[in-house]
Amino acid sequence: MHQRIYHGWKHIQLLILTLLEISIFQLKKSMKYKSKLKQMEFDNLNIKLQMKFIIQKQNKIK
Repeated sequence: MHQRIYHGWKHIQLLILTLLEISIFQLKKSMKYKSKLKQMEFDNLNIKLQMKFIIQKQNKIK
């Protein structure tokens, strides 16, 4: 009886560890995704600023 409880507990521990690993992996993935989004927003902002600068330059030339 005691052996079976111990065996079951080992399974539960393994399950908990597996779930933890999965959630950590998901967290890392979402962090990467968020940093990519931030980078894209930043790039977009840069492009907009450059466009603004080019338009202003062209207006000065006219």
